[in-house]
This record gives sequence, C-alpha cells and structure tokens, in this order.
Amino acid sequence: RKRVRLEPPVAAYTAYVALLDSQPSVLFADGGCRHSVKEMGTWAVQWEWYLKTVPVDSVYFREGKKRYRTFLTHILLSDLPNTPAFPSYNKGRMEKQWIAELKLVASESPGTQTAALITEFIGKIKANGNRLSPAYEKALLSTIQSSSFPEAQ
Repeated sequence: RKRVRLEPPVAAYTAYVALLDSQPSVLFADGGCRHSVKEMGTWAVQWEWYLKTVPVDSVYFREGKKRYRTFLTHILLSDLPNTPAFPSYNKGRMEKQWIAELKLVASESPGTQTAALITEFIGKIKANGNRLSPAYEKALLSTIQSSSFPEAQ
C-alpha cells in the first residue's frame, strides 16, 4: 500500500489560508486604507513569520511575499490620496501619530526584519525633518522588492 504524504504543500496551503482568513479581505477603499498603520504593520510581521515556514519555491511563498510587500509598502510609503504617509497638507512630513504606530509595530516585533526596517526608516526620515528623501525612497523600494527580503529560512 502506498503512503500519501501531505507535507509541506498542504501545510503551506493550510497556513496560507488561515492567515488570509485572519485578516480583512478589503484593505483599501475610496482612495484610502481602511485599517490603521498598527494593524497593517502587525499583518506584515505575521506574513514575515509565515514566509519563514514555507519553501521559497512554493506558490504560497510567492503569494505570501506579495501580501507582505503590500502591507510593508503601505505603512512606509503610502501614496493613497486619503491616507498618504507623507501628506502635502503637512508639508510632506509624516505625521507623529503615523510614526508612533510604526514605533509600536517595531517594539512589539523585536528580532524581525520588519522591525529592523521600520527602525531604520524612522531614523532616516527623522534626520530629514520627518520627510522622505528621493534617494532613500529609491533604496527602500529596492530593499522591499529584493528577492532576498525578507530572508527566508
């Protein structure tokens, strides 16, 4: 009799669906984000942890990484008209509440690459009057889009 082995694809799929189900399906509407920076950041960290559990050549890894990048890009660089990270009405400066929520995500997720990137990000924008320099934005996007970020196991 042949033994059927269900791991890891079924385990990766089950974890993927469970994580998707734990988060809202609608994230953005009416030109803005429907959720707080803290929530979006927490979800990014959850996806980072998920990515460490699935094979990098898995479709679930690729899909999870897309989701991770969506959350991370939004909390750091949102250019949505109704929830911009660097609003023109604030002279292109990130608002204190947004920064406070980013700090909370980083402090609640020690040892994660997400927390390290958020901490670096806050330092860079603070040094620039809470503004994002074009050079750092380009470097940050390059990091987020890198095939090696976040590191998988």
